[in-house]
Amino acid sequence: MFQPSNWPKFWPTNKAITGKRIGLLLAMLTAGSHADDVYFWRDSRGQAHYSDRGHDLAQQRYIDPGIAWLSIRHVIDGDTIVVSDNIHVRLLSINTPEIRRANKPGDPGGKQAKAALTALVAGQRIRLEYDAERKDRYGRTLAQVFTESDVHVNAELLRQGWAMLAIHPPNLNYLKELTAAQQHAEQQRLGIWAMPRYQAKASTSLNPDNDISGWQRLVGQVQSVKQGRKYLYLNLPGQVAARIALKQQHLFPNIKRWAGKTVEIRGWPRRQRQSFVVPLRHGSDILILH
Repeated sequence: MFQPSNWPKFWPTNKAITGKRIGLLLAMLTAGSHADDVYFWRDSRGQAHYSDRGHDLAQQRYIDPGIAWLSIRHVIDGDTIVVSDNIHVRLLSINTPEIRRANKPGDPGGKQAKAALTALVAGQRIRLEYDAERKDRYGRTLAQVFTESDVHVNAELLRQGWAMLAIHPPNLNYLKELTAAQQHAEQQRLGIWAMPRYQAKASTSLNPDNDISGWQRLVGQVQSVKQGRKYLYLNLPGQVAARIALKQQHLFPNIKRWAGKTVEIRGWPRRQRQSFVVPLRHGSDILILH
């Protein structure tokens, strides 16, 4: 059998190369070379071979080093997993209720969200698809997650009702699919959408004397739209303001026409003295009711 003199020493020459071994070898190649420096050929017996060095019988193959099959090591909660090489992966564009931790009680639906994610990835390897940002502020890898059986895990958690949309521009991939998945769960009242904790409430229900935490759905009439140096503010009854960064206002069509409209805003209220500010990052964070 023909064997190039520059064939890597680790390369198998007398065994069939299984899919798992090909994945491992390609990962070894792409880790130390440019993604397009991978070559493929078949010998006289039809056996496939890959190498990081070319010869006159080989064809150059492009291998995207950003996509590889990974094994699940641990499910932390409904939107965070640990995969091969101890990489912490945060599922992009969604948020799930918190689970109980040592110093913090869990949210309703937190255990169910973790169980749903565990069921989706059990016995599966996964691949990651990245967006504009590869890491969050905690150093976790941000990704859309797909299983070997071609389940889009982020979307499926939304579809089952155990997650809510949490779009963070400039990460906007799969927006149409993710939005449709959440709409399905919300219309069917699945998962968190059937729980009292996640029902919409009047913006006036927020009170500085209340212990407000977590994701909220707040309804009120937009009393005014004010523009500051960096932000637009939609002022609602009860000293609540929805805040939109000017650099992201293109993601919220016709903002300045919203005065007088009744809206539902979705997000995490932040207390500011005797009032609350709810940062909105994307048009999916607000619904025009009438």
